[in-house]
Amino acid sequence: MTWSLFLQTLVGGIAIGCIYALAGISINVMYRPGGYFNFAQGYVVLLGSILMVVLFTEWGWNWYAAALAIMVLGGILGGATELVAIRPIMRRRSSSVAWVITTLAVSLLLSNEIGARYQGTSATVSAPPGLSTSTFTLGSALISSYDIGLLAFVCLVPAALWFLYRTRHGLAVRALAEDRDAALLRGVPANALTSISWMLGGALGMLAGVLDTPLSSPDVTLGFTILISGFLAVAIGGLGDNRGAIIGGLLLGCVQSFAAIEINPSYQNVAAFIVFLIILALRPRGIFGAPVLREV
Repeated sequence: MTWSLFLQTLVGGIAIGCIYALAGISINVMYRPGGYFNFAQGYVVLLGSILMVVLFTEWGWNWYAAALAIMVLGGILGGATELVAIRPIMRRRSSSVAWVITTLAVSLLLSNEIGARYQGTSATVSAPPGLSTSTFTLGSALISSYDIGLLAFVCLVPAALWFLYRTRHGLAVRALAEDRDAALLRGVPANALTSISWMLGGALGMLAGVLDTPLSSPDVTLGFTILISGFLAVAIGGLGDNRGAIIGGLLLGCVQSFAAIEINPSYQNVAAFIVFLIILALRPRGIFGAPVLREV
């Protein structure tokens, strides 16, 4: 591999890794208050991509207006998923894991709806105004202003969440994550904060899909693949750690890109799983994960 090809592959891996990282962050946001995963999140990201193509390309919406509308819809979808698939189960038995089945059911519903309504919807979307996907030479690599802007934005998201979790409501979410029963005894509104977290996670998931459209056209069959990629990013970086989700997503994207070039595109997911297993063998809690001491 030549040096220029190496750099070009690295740039492409970082770009797709940013999407994985943002998907992973959205999973973390939903997971934090109650410890529940949304197994429909891959299709939420995919739906964001498809709706961006429809609103921007077919309906002629302004880029930023379309992105904002899609994020609002993602927030509504995330809140509705929590209300329908999580809360009834937790109301009956807080230790139940039946939410795995209910969120998988939501995943199937979204998969069928997307396949029925948007089959054949495939197009790339131009970069937002102010940025471009046109490449320029930086050293020996070809890079675009959108690549730079995407990386900068994704790195700013954990910083924004860091400040958010230090507000009064953010501290309440952290209290729920640490000890739900103790937080409830102190009057923390668990249902409301969980709903807000799922709404925020849904909005971020949709945004990940929106930001992917200048890089690749949506494929209605890739919802499950996106879900797995987001989970791998979270697991590699450390569950609940948004910095880790960025590192995990970028590493995952780069491994897939180099595997596609050096081995075969059909083996890029295999290479990603091998790296995932190696990291978890060395760091079972992920790169930023740490053992937690609890006294009983």
